[in-house]
Amino acid sequence: MTEKELKRLSRTELLELLIEETRRGDRLEQELREAKEKLESREIKKERAGTLAEAALSINSVLEAADAAARQYLENVRNLAFDPAEESARMLAETEQRCRDMMEQAERDAQRYREQVKQKLQKLINSDPQLRQALVNTAHKETNRKP
Repeated sequence: MTEKELKRLSRTELLELLIEETRRGDRLEQELREAKEKLESREIKKERAGTLAEAALSINSVLEAADAAARQYLENVRNLAFDPAEESARMLAETEQRCRDMMEQAERDAQRYREQVKQKLQKLINSDPQLRQALVNTAHKETNRKP
């Protein structure tokens, strides 16, 4: 707006124009503050990125040293803990226990099988009277037989 145009405006129009320009100035100041904050934030992030990268490198070397120490410790434990005679005795004891467990299981299985056979034979004998009589007669002959 030129000077001539400004001189022709009324006081109310000039005040409105002044208020509008003040608002515009306030808005621009706010935008400038926000832009400065964003810029500052980016610089802080850059600084942090550098600091984080340095920290990561430092942590990485610490972790490598810890890993090497752990490997060495495990190797020492293995060397100290391994005694061939003890290992053989342990393996023998484990094998003997497994054999005992297998024998006990086999005995239980055999007993269960004998019971099943006995029940089936009893059922068969009870279902056929002629077979039952023949078995009774055979049993009597065996008991009356002279040695």
